[in-house]
Amino acid sequence: MLRRLDAIRGILLAALPLLALTAFPATAGAGPLIGFRNDTNVTVIVQGMSVINGQLRLGKRLTLQPGAVAWDTIAAPGNKLITVVDAKQPTRTLLKDTIQVGAQNLFFSIAPAPAKKKPAAGDKKAQNPPRLELTPTALPTTLPMTPKAPMPRR
Repeated sequence: MLRRLDAIRGILLAALPLLALTAFPATAGAGPLIGFRNDTNVTVIVQGMSVINGQLRLGKRLTLQPGAVAWDTIAAPGNKLITVVDAKQPTRTLLKDTIQVGAQNLFFSIAPAPAKKKPAAGDKKAQNPPRLELTPTALPTTLPMTPKAPMPRR
């Protein structure tokens, strides 16, 4: 009986450091962030892709409602291919753009591209999806995964 209790105690003591690491989210060493804000009137899905060690690595798929903001971590510096698709029709690509990422936080606005000229009523281009553009903007005042300010005393 005592041997069994000693074995259970040994297992729990060995697992204690792992539990401590998983209990607290990694906020300080999470690395640089890349953020997107949806300035369109449709729900979009944003996904980044990077080439790491010669292999294409897909980032997290971020679903953005109109006006929403989402963040992803930058795995490695370099070129990152950003794809924006329509959430209702995921095979309909609205934007593909390559951006250069580094060690600093980045924030982009997904907005409709300015129209060059109005297409005719029977024109095929009128049936194409709306064109979007990725515009670098200023970082918001509060970033995700940062410690929040303490509540004021009353």
